[in-house]
Amino acid sequence: MEHDFKKTLDGKYIQLRQVELADAADIYKWRSGNSGKFLRQPKDYSVKSQEAWIKSRGDNEINYIIIDRHTGQKVGFIAIYDVNHADQVANVGRLLLDDVFLSKSSPYGLEAMQLMYDYVFNVMHFRKITGDILAINESMV
Repeated sequence: MEHDFKKTLDGKYIQLRQVELADAADIYKWRSGNSGKFLRQPKDYSVKSQEAWIKSRGDNEINYIIIDRHTGQKVGFIAIYDVNHADQVANVGRLLLDDVFLSKSSPYGLEAMQLMYDYVFNVMHFRKITGDILAINESMV
């Protein structure tokens, strides 16, 4: 079953916009930086492989670019994926932020997660959110 995801979600500080092919270089930068060290990295990761990944995404997920509402700057990435309509369960994760925002206080990651949780529970009306955390990501564990 396919979900008709919203292309944008608006928060107080951020807007989430569906990922476009033109976002591949930004995602590559974030995933290759400190924020991406806790994600599984494919062998020979490149902007081209990130473009191929974007093109390959199916109907059971949506990937969003996190945009600062006040500056219009792209600051990160987040997703809803592995959507299971039969069990009303979805994963929320793939959170990436630009390295500059990892060492200073910003509302981006927290508000992005809150928007995702609200969407899954109150728009999709799902009963459960799951996520994957690598064992080496001790702060999240």
